[in-house]
Amino acid sequence: MDKGGMDAAPPPPPRSPASLRWSILRKSLLRRPSAAPDDPSEVNTKNVSRKRGGVFNLIPCHPVDDSDSVEVVEATLRAKDLVGPRDVCTRYKLPLENGPGLVMIQRMEDCVDLNDFEISTRFDIDTTGLVCSWPSEDVLAYFCVNHPFMFRTFFKQFHESLACTVKSLLKRSEVSEAIFLSPKRGDSLVKFIEKIKEIGLDYKLLENYDTHVWNIHQKLLKGDDSTWANYDPDHCYPLLLRMTFPAHEYK
Repeated sequence: MDKGGMDAAPPPPPRSPASLRWSILRKSLLRRPSAAPDDPSEVNTKNVSRKRGGVFNLIPCHPVDDSDSVEVVEATLRAKDLVGPRDVCTRYKLPLENGPGLVMIQRMEDCVDLNDFEISTRFDIDTTGLVCSWPSEDVLAYFCVNHPFMFRTFFKQFHESLACTVKSLLKRSEVSEAIFLSPKRGDSLVKFIEKIKEIGLDYKLLENYDTHVWNIHQKLLKGDDSTWANYDPDHCYPLLLRMTFPAHEYK
């Protein structure tokens, strides 16, 4: 009993993780001032948040500024029309001796807007995994760059498995098809098509499938565009491969 002769009110029951995550979303949408870091509600939401808390920093990066090379700054200026008010040009340095740098346009931290998800919502695309660069992606990129020998001659060995996987996912319907975009790369694409035919699928291979892409391809072939001096269509220009079950199997 307290001094007033009444029992003290029991503490509120702990909130469920789902409830706390809804609180995170609500706070983000309403943009209210954050509570103090040591506030119990802040501590609880941090414990259940899936927001990336740190990075392995295996591929260093920094926003492009005047300290970068002239080439990097020029590339950034060429891309300025693509940069929105919540975007930033970031330079990534591959962890290799004399490794190249990559300049990418990406959204600044904590600047996600509901409009960013408009297209995803319209076409029912789940983009929950694209809100940031996840640690596994960081480690995967680092591992691939540092173990290139593991990824050579690889694809031809698994053409049959890939073809069978495609067949298992397709339905016997005229509206069901698999679409691949792949360059020829020597005889690699031809051999994959052979496997497609062996397992009983129909296919169409298209070289000119989009006017805009085709025009860029032609300019590169003619040398009218000097931004890609070593353009090799055999390794760079993707052909469109469409695969379906034969019509007689579903009609």
